[in-house]
Amino acid sequence: MKELSGNRFLIETERYDGFKTTLLKLLDRNVTFIEIMGHETIALGYLSRITGDPFSNSAVETIDRRELFFHPDGYRYRVTLDARVDDLRETLRQISESGSRFEMIYDF
Repeated sequence: MKELSGNRFLIETERYDGFKTTLLKLLDRNVTFIEIMGHETIALGYLSRITGDPFSNSAVETIDRRELFFHPDGYRYRVTLDARVDDLRETLRQISESGSRFEMIYDF
C-alpha cells in the first residue's frame, strides 16, 4: 500500500480470489474506491435465482445473463455487470439483498 495525496491510497493485491477478498474487506471498512486499474467501471459477476435485475440505481449495466445448465444452491443464472467503481458497496448490497450471491470481480 502506498499513500497518495488527499487521504488516497494505492493498493496492490493478489489476483482472482485475493482481489475479491481484499475488496470485500475494504468495503466492510467503508473504503470508497475511485478507480480500479485506471477504470471507473469494472465487470463483476453474480448468481441469481430470478431473471430480473435487483438494482434501483443507474450505476450498473447488465452485460450478460446466462442460464446455467446446473443450478448450484438453486441459482439459475450467472449475471455479468459493468458497475461503477465508486458505487461498489451499494451494488453489492443490492445483489445480496435480492437473494443473489456475488461471485467474482474481474481484475483487469
